[in-house]
Amino acid sequence: MCLVSADQSYICLDHTKYMKLYVPSGGSDTCEEKINAYVVTSQTCIGSGCTAGSLAGKDFTSPIACDGTFSDAEKGVVRYLRTLGCCGDSAIADSRTACWIDQKNICKIIGDYQPEKVITSVSLTCDAQILAKQQAGQELENVNFAVTTFDCDTSSPAAGNYIKQLGELGCCGANGKTACHVDFSHICTTPANYLPEKDIGDGGTCDGAMYADSAPGQVLADEDFSSTYDCAGKSMQIKQRVSMLASPSGKGCCGSSGSSTCPPGSPGPVSGGPPPPSGGPPVSGGLPGSGNSATPSSAQQQADGSPAPKVGASKAGAGDMDSGSRNGPVFLVAAAVAAVYCAWL
Repeated sequence: MCLVSADQSYICLDHTKYMKLYVPSGGSDTCEEKINAYVVTSQTCIGSGCTAGSLAGKDFTSPIACDGTFSDAEKGVVRYLRTLGCCGDSAIADSRTACWIDQKNICKIIGDYQPEKVITSVSLTCDAQILAKQQAGQELENVNFAVTTFDCDTSSPAAGNYIKQLGELGCCGANGKTACHVDFSHICTTPANYLPEKDIGDGGTCDGAMYADSAPGQVLADEDFSSTYDCAGKSMQIKQRVSMLASPSGKGCCGSSGSSTCPPGSPGPVSGGPPPPSGGPPVSGGLPGSGNSATPSSAQQQADGSPAPKVGASKAGAGDMDSGSRNGPVFLVAAAVAAVYCAWL
């Protein structure tokens, strides 16, 4: 063990909570010994293998401020020590370190924030999960809930979606409303009938399903259900999804006697008209009798639109003329001869 020894109580937000002699489970060192090992700057040790600690040069013997003086990695180490119980029982809210960040502004009502609520899917508290997701490359990177002016509209779609999920997981108490909460009540004919927390199976709720379906690229993206919603002109896919979630015959998000603003089976927008009935000639320019001639049928018209040749006609040259055209020159010669003969007489 390194020879450094000092009272490092100000590693805790409330330094009176410091558990100097507490031995965290899974080890034999006290909190004091562990912290002194982290802050050591030399290799003067009893035995061998002691190297400069990951908090080398930091001093917790007097009040400190993490912001601006600690790197993200160093803040992570401090928070890790808290999970060991060095600032009191890690399961209670006041066992916080000096690097603790108040994340309460993630909730629409800040008093609803549940920092110690354990998210069972990841076995982390809401506080710990938010910190993990604020690291580089994660959904909440650069999102700061420590400011009272947090505005969800300035966050990326990915951040907004994840914040809503945290609300669904219980980080904002029973009502689950985060700072990014969206009102979906107008999927119901009577908005007051909307049941945001109704269990629709697989641990999901009506609000949870609506948030998922409203994510970028999903079927209800860019649809606004916070005020009167008009289904007219919406695609069949949108109408069917709203109806499935809202109707009693679907997920029942509008209650057992409520109704969807998009009733089941409501048609989508119609594009174009029905094709002409098969078996008859297509009509060009309007209905029969409108003054427009009918387009020749396929039996009378070639593929390029020109009239089809008559049966028995040749394909080129003089053979393309009909019989009247072929007898024309003979008649003209005979008439000319008769005229000369009459003049001679």
